[in-house]
Amino acid sequence: MTEVLFESGFAVVLCDQEGCLPPPGQHDVLAALRTVVSTARYGVLIRSGCLFRSLRAGEAPCSRDCGGNSGGPGAYALVQRCDSELRPLGPAAVAGPLHEPDDTAALCEWLETGVREGKPLPARLRPVTVGGTG
Repeated sequence: MTEVLFESGFAVVLCDQEGCLPPPGQHDVLAALRTVVSTARYGVLIRSGCLFRSLRAGEAPCSRDCGGNSGGPGAYALVQRCDSELRPLGPAAVAGPLHEPDDTAALCEWLETGVREGKPLPARLRPVTVGGTG
């Protein structure tokens, strides 16, 4: 049985659009997030299509060919801090791109400690502002 390390909750929506996750053989963003979610009593991981689908061409920061190229494969995640009943606490944060293992590790570390304490997402993982998330 996995030990529960913290009580606060979060939901992570991970872009699983073709071309966004690093290719096989590189770091495994999905596996890293699954591990973190498994240690959270109230953690949820959701695989999704493009998080920026509703943006016009040229506005999306993602790495797929949608008009805004950020330099190659790099997934984005939308993180919503929640209480123990999975009710939202504050605005959601967009994290990414997760180009390198260090990017994924920084997001996982924030999910393990920072999000439950209400700390902001590390600056290096804040690519855009969506709906007032600052």
